[in-house]
Amino acid sequence: MLQSWGVDTSKKVLLFVGSVMPHKQLRTLLEAMWWVERFAPQTATLALLGMGQDLWAAGVQTEIDRLGLQNCVVGLPELSDDALATLYSGVDLLISPSIIEGFGFPPLEALACGTPVLVSDIPVYRETLGGFAKFLTSWRYAEVAREILRTLTDVEYIEQCRTSGPDWSKKFSWRTCVTEHLALFVRLLEGKHVIQD
Repeated sequence: MLQSWGVDTSKKVLLFVGSVMPHKQLRTLLEAMWWVERFAPQTATLALLGMGQDLWAAGVQTEIDRLGLQNCVVGLPELSDDALATLYSGVDLLISPSIIEGFGFPPLEALACGTPVLVSDIPVYRETLGGFAKFLTSWRYAEVAREILRTLTDVEYIEQCRTSGPDWSKKFSWRTCVTEHLALFVRLLEGKHVIQD
């Protein structure tokens, strides 16, 4: 399926799912891909999924051309939920360098498919991904590139995600969310103390 979208599967496939909003840091990721190509040429392909946005109309292609990344960055079409799950299962790493997230569904969805994730070190990702994520602690392009390459070769971490990631992600189902919120509302209506340590 990846090949039908123009993704070079002879390389490691990285995936970015998000928008071009500045806080998503897509441009940082593109700059880091320039460094990946310098450190380890022909190692990885970055697939971009815009989640209903036209990434190319937002100047992304201009940035790819400026960095000379035409052979290692590819845009994906809008996908159905089933195709998105197939995509998550088929890539080697999901990357989310976002500095602000309300919840951050793509990394958790990728983890549900057993796909390793490399994300920014922000509270929401610490809460939702726990020990099943590698965290970016620097925004320097070369450091992001090094962390991408380290994560792609961390066999123990990759195996942990494949075997235990799907079970971890089940903690965040809609059913669990609704059940916990209902219990909270009941405690509030009963006037019970609701703050938990």
